[in-house]
Amino acid sequence: MTIIVLCLADISFAQKFNDVTSEREPLVLKSTGSFYVGGKAEEQTKSEMGGFFPDGHLTVNQLYVNFMKPQKLKDSTSIVLIHGMNLSGKIYETTPDGRMGWNEYFVRNGHPVYVVDQVGIGRSGFNQKAYNKVRNKEVEPNQQPGIIRISDENTSVNFRFTTKDNKPVPNAKFQIVAIDEFSKQSIPFMATIWKMIPVFRDIPGRPIMMVGTNLLLV
Repeated sequence: MTIIVLCLADISFAQKFNDVTSEREPLVLKSTGSFYVGGKAEEQTKSEMGGFFPDGHLTVNQLYVNFMKPQKLKDSTSIVLIHGMNLSGKIYETTPDGRMGWNEYFVRNGHPVYVVDQVGIGRSGFNQKAYNKVRNKEVEPNQQPGIIRISDENTSVNFRFTTKDNKPVPNAKFQIVAIDEFSKQSIPFMATIWKMIPVFRDIPGRPIMMVGTNLLLV
């Protein structure tokens, strides 16, 4: 069984290496690495590729996956962690206040973990063609895909770090002093999450998608 977790966006102090806590027991892995799933070959012109290299073929819409497999398995369940809007797979690594991330937590509890960068995000790369076509005046500017950002103020309220009047949410576990550190993880968003779900068929197991507290079969 594969559990897929989507983080629909997890934020003063500047995090330093000494702020990162270490567990008492060593992390014992059978293997760790990365691979790509999905993607397709596409022919592009010199102008579509930015005007530096000649026409040719390249790969677009691939999805980057980083994985860790524990030495001892608890059962057959594996975990796929999918970040949300304006984030990358970093969200499941060390927390903004230096605590263990979800990727390490699940591995320490005996489950293989797969952390992705959505198509168009981070090490998955993005297809620059649409932007270069506008730059080269081949299409109208309003045909260019939007690049979305979210403000710290909006993030803080949407994800219940603070109330609308900028006060910490009562009994929240997130340390509000780390909100600026979380802001560094926010990046431009050019992906469409639902279009990438089929690529997870290449990851073994029976996918279960976790959206908040709701489980959906995919």
